[in-house]
Amino acid sequence: MQIRNGMKKFFTLSKSGELFTVLIFLINTSSVLGQITITHDDMPVPGTVMMRAIDTSTFTGPGASGTGQTWDFSSASSHYADTIRFLHPADVPGHELFPEANLAQVTTVYDEMGSIHIQGFERSELDGMYELGGNAYFISPGFSFLESHSFNPAPNSLPLPCSYGNQSQSSTIGTSTTSVRFSDMLIDSTHVISHITANIMADGSGTLITPVGSYATLRVQVTSIHTDSTYTWNPLGGWEFVGVEMYETISYQWYANEFGNVALLTTDNETVEFQYLTSIIIDVPKIETASETHIYPNPVSDMLYLSSHDKIRNVEVYNINGRLLLSENSLGVVDVSMLEPGIYVCKVFGENDVYATKFIK
Repeated sequence: MQIRNGMKKFFTLSKSGELFTVLIFLINTSSVLGQITITHDDMPVPGTVMMRAIDTSTFTGPGASGTGQTWDFSSASSHYADTIRFLHPADVPGHELFPEANLAQVTTVYDEMGSIHIQGFERSELDGMYELGGNAYFISPGFSFLESHSFNPAPNSLPLPCSYGNQSQSSTIGTSTTSVRFSDMLIDSTHVISHITANIMADGSGTLITPVGSYATLRVQVTSIHTDSTYTWNPLGGWEFVGVEMYETISYQWYANEFGNVALLTTDNETVEFQYLTSIIIDVPKIETASETHIYPNPVSDMLYLSSHDKIRNVEVYNINGRLLLSENSLGVVDVSMLEPGIYVCKVFGENDVYATKFIK
């Protein structure tokens, strides 16, 4: 489900299965004959960190439906990367608004203007994944953006178990409120009530090929019809009605046993994106909050500095494909001057916890 205004898209690429403390750099699951069934055991669990690449221009279409298909996206590009952490809701700010949640996902995107933080809360059940809501915020010097959203009732975004030919329909009402501030002054605020009906169908099975590997997959097509009523805030008169907009979004999601959602192609008649899994860190210990462990500056040019309430034992730096580039017994500083410009993942190992985050070189 998604609400068009505010933070426009909230996507999930998930990995689950047995927990191992390991980093998977290259995923290459051999194709198997026959069709697969996706169950609750394939859904995300707390303690998993996923890295994904996102292609915004190399679009060749979703491919055919039916059994025995081969969907070849091996030529997909990586225009930018993203990382999702799956955590226990109690470890994520804002969980009090979603007491039914038993799973949270946190995404942080850094650029030269600041950082975007996206937090989503779900209820993971044997019969599916129920979306409850979440929030997103962007903060830079003198400017901030905050969006919060919720769904009632919580839609089942993937009824489980799911096999080829299964289909269902899910309806919900989503509410989203967005505020924009400049120098602590409210300059814009929008409220959207969105009536959403999603038709979910497992329309294909076969082999998915991405730049990092191949999978035996089940493809699920989700067609969502949105009717949005938008309001803006007038300090003199309160919320004022702007208008109604109707539109359709279509997504194709590929699922593999043990890995969950390994790829996603989505379009809303304005943009097309293809996202694919590149690597997974499984069973990461509790990730500290930013108030406990810091890396700075971000972006960085030469020296990356670390501070933590925990004693730092080791620091590792990975590229977006999960390749280990640096491993040092750091005393609070890491020389990253030899790295090429790009996005990297820094893991800080303390005596009691591990902290993982991205930085830009």
